[in-house]
This record gives sequence, C-alpha cells and structure tokens, in this order.
Amino acid sequence: MTVEDHSLRLLPAGIDTYSHPVVYMHEDCHVCRSEGFRALARVRIDCGDRWVIASLNVVTDGDWLPVDAAALSDTAWAALQPGDGARGVFSHPEPPAAASVIRAKVYGERLGQAQFDTIMRDALAQRLSDLDLA
Repeated sequence: MTVEDHSLRLLPAGIDTYSHPVVYMHEDCHVCRSEGFRALARVRIDCGDRWVIASLNVVTDGDWLPVDAAALSDTAWAALQPGDGARGVFSHPEPPAAASVIRAKVYGERLGQAQFDTIMRDALAQRLSDLDLA
C-alpha cells in the first residue's frame, strides 16, 4: 500500500476535547478497515511536517462525517494546523517507551527514577492513553 492509500481529507470537528487530541473516522472508512483501527485506538496522523498521536472515536451512524474524511478535535487540529484541503496520513504509532515500564509495575516490579522519568516523558508527549495513565 502507498501513503495515499492511508490518507484522508482532514476536517475540523469543532469539538473541544480539552487537551486530548481526538480523531473521528467513519466505521466504513478504508483506513479503519485496512489498518484494523478500532474505537479508542491510538492513531498517528502526519500532515506535512507535523504529526500528532490521537485517540480514535469511530462514527457508526449519521451522515455528518463522509467515509473519505477524518474529523479532528480542536486540540488535534491545532497540533497539525492543516490548510484547506489538507490530507492526513494515518498509521499505528510506535509503542511508547513507557509501555513496558507500566506493564512491569502492573506485575509488581519496583520502579526506579529512570522508569518514572520514562513514564513522565511519554505522558507529557501525550503518547500514553487514558488507560495507560490510570
């Protein structure tokens, strides 16, 4: 598949998600289907020289979002600053470095300062999901 196969028109959703970047895609979107994206997945969106990792909300009903477009929350829109007619390229983000540290803590390991620093870096860079942060 080419980059164009993983791209969609970007539209502003006009939804304030506070400081959480969120992307909305139709469940019948070719990118959702080809990449296996599901609700609440973390999705990397590249637009020009900017990128953001956003949480996915899947639109299952209604005609407000075309199948060939993705709508961005106010926070995601501000991060990417796409121009009119811009397209975003969608992919799975690299797992955050803190993923293995969080998993170790869940299984009872004691964490040191370096591991806490890793978690903080990923949290500040918005690379962790709400579930990871909990």
